[in-house]
Amino acid sequence: MKTLRFMVPIFFTILMVACQKEIPEPETKDISFHSDEAILATAKELAEVDPFFISHQVKGNDVYVECRIKDVSFRNDHAILVLTIDGKRMNEINHPAFIIKGLQKGTHQIKLEIMKKNEKRASATKEIKVTIPD
Repeated sequence: MKTLRFMVPIFFTILMVACQKEIPEPETKDISFHSDEAILATAKELAEVDPFFISHQVKGNDVYVECRIKDVSFRNDHAILVLTIDGKRMNEINHPAFIIKGLQKGTHQIKLEIMKKNEKRASATKEIKVTIPD
């Protein structure tokens, strides 16, 4: 009876190990397109190099914008982004990710300036060109 008590756990351990499903390794192929994960990884790497990095994506007439700004906190520093489109000051934004909605078809010059609390001049400026397709 004592040997049975020792044999049962060993039997179940062997059973559990033997019944595991082996998952085959996926075949890797050279893929020439960029996935969203690859774009995000690249954006993160560039943000580490550039202290004011902007990534954007156009969907229809809307532009999704994300800013990565080193050493700037929108909460603690009370920083804002001043948005200028085609030379016209449009809005003051107080968070690093936002959507520009309803742009006309064509190419637009978008300028973003970081303004910190109690500063009259922008601490950093970036410009990007965005094309809204026909």
